[in-house]
Amino acid sequence: MAELGHGVGSIPSTASDEATQNANLPTAAQKAALAGTGTPSSGNKYATADYVTPANVPTSDQKASLTAADLLDATHPIMTKAYTVTAGETLAFGDCVYLDSADSGKAKKAINNDTSEKADAFGFVATVAGIANGATGVIYFTGLLTNAGWALTAGAPVYVGATAAAITNTMPVAGYVKPMGKAVSATQIRINPASGWAV
Repeated sequence: MAELGHGVGSIPSTASDEATQNANLPTAAQKAALAGTGTPSSGNKYATADYVTPANVPTSDQKASLTAADLLDATHPIMTKAYTVTAGETLAFGDCVYLDSADSGKAKKAINNDTSEKADAFGFVATVAGIANGATGVIYFTGLLTNAGWALTAGAPVYVGATAAAITNTMPVAGYVKPMGKAVSATQIRINPASGWAV
């Protein structure tokens, strides 16, 4: 008869094998860390701090703009990524913005028929109350964002528009063509800015 293997889930055949398997079980300190108590030691793979840190928790502004659809789509979770910026002009919730290299990287309204930098949008204002000129706020540069002020065509690509801060489903025929993602519904987009221009 072939001897049973001694891997995970196998039956120990000797007292020595049983001792070896017992030695591989989590320690009391590891179990405590997994439960969210105690002080994990360095390198402890059960440490909850390795997975959730204050920096990964959404801000109140980010939470305010989320809906159930922001957390899951039909097949898999959507990861929303945010960035804190200083506004170089007054910005409203949902504005499409670029970062002005000539003004210390401040966020300003993107537009497709001016300079290439102004058309090279980075993301969308996610601070619900908007961002005052010189103030800081949050923009989303990937993930889902819902804005009741949009009137988009579900399933169609979204581009930087010819009006400052606006987006459009119509591919521009003049200026710069900067894809920003796709409309999930009339009021929601899945943000995915292109790294260059559409051709």
